[in-house]
Amino acid sequence: MLDAGVNLVIGHGAHMAQEIENYRNHWILYSLGNFVFNSPGRYHKEKDAHPYSLTARLDIAKENEFLHLTLRVYPIFSNNRLTNYQPRPVNRREFNELLLEIFRHNEFPRKLRQQVAVGKDKSGYYFNLDLGVLKPETYPNRLKPKNEKEDYSNIGKAFCRLN
Repeated sequence: MLDAGVNLVIGHGAHMAQEIENYRNHWILYSLGNFVFNSPGRYHKEKDAHPYSLTARLDIAKENEFLHLTLRVYPIFSNNRLTNYQPRPVNRREFNELLLEIFRHNEFPRKLRQQVAVGKDKSGYYFNLDLGVLKPETYPNRLKPKNEKEDYSNIGKAFCRLN
C-alpha cells in the first residue's frame, strides 16, 4: 500500500498492539489492539500475548503555510479480567514493557528508537510518530483556505498525500 502512495497504515484486528515500522519514511502500525472488547481477557493463556493496546490521535500544527502532522499514540492496558472492562492508560513500567515489545519485533530497533519521541502528558504516556509536512500546493481543493483566517480543522477528514 505504501508503494502505491498511501502515507500511513494503521491496522487492527489482533487483540493486542503489534509492532510498528517505518518503511521508506512512512509509518505502519500493524495493530492497535483492543479498545473496548467484550471478552474477559485471555492474555495469560498465550505465551507471547501482552495486555496492551493503542489509541491514536492525529495532531496538526500550522507552521507558516505548511501543516505538520504527528501521530500521537497512547498505550492502554486492556486486559478486561484485570480492569473490569475499563481500559486504562499504562503506567511507566507497562509503557516501557510495551515499547520493548514493539522494538523487539522490528528489523532495525535502534533506528526506530531514534525516530520515536516519547513523553507523558495529562492523558498518559505516549510516543509520537512524525508524519511529515503537508505543503499548500498539495492540499486537496476542499482543504484550501478560502481566506487567511479559515482554520484547517477539517484536514483530518480528507485523504491527503503528504510530501
